[in-house]
Amino acid sequence: MSFVQSFKPFGHALPVGAPQAQVWDCFNRGQVLAAAFEVHEAAMKAGLMPDEATTLSLTLAELCSQSVTYARGGVASVFFSEGGWRLEIADSGPSIDRLPVPVLHSKLPRPLSSLRARPAGAGTVVIAEYERFDSA
Repeated sequence: MSFVQSFKPFGHALPVGAPQAQVWDCFNRGQVLAAAFEVHEAAMKAGLMPDEATTLSLTLAELCSQSVTYARGGVASVFFSEGGWRLEIADSGPSIDRLPVPVLHSKLPRPLSSLRARPAGAGTVVIAEYERFDSA
């Protein structure tokens, strides 16, 4: 299930017709797997490179799996920008003291720009961001 939200990650305007936000329920392993496949396809349609889409898909799978294991699941929201994305996993679990940064980074084809967690109501929101840095 997806919806459009007026949010511009990284302050960039989005290309006309590009998906702005998509949301997936991730309350069990089956939903996590389905979301990982669907988010890869959505990232490709949004104009990201294959390895950027794979980075997003693997990040979602890892963070949502952690959410299922420790907080009985949550909701994954993905916001696309030109050359990047922001992933938010919201769950009802306790605040996270340590994020799986070394394990997660070792699995990814591209490094994340940032990975952080913050308390949100009775739960936690984990935020992962990726932005393409051109080396030209």
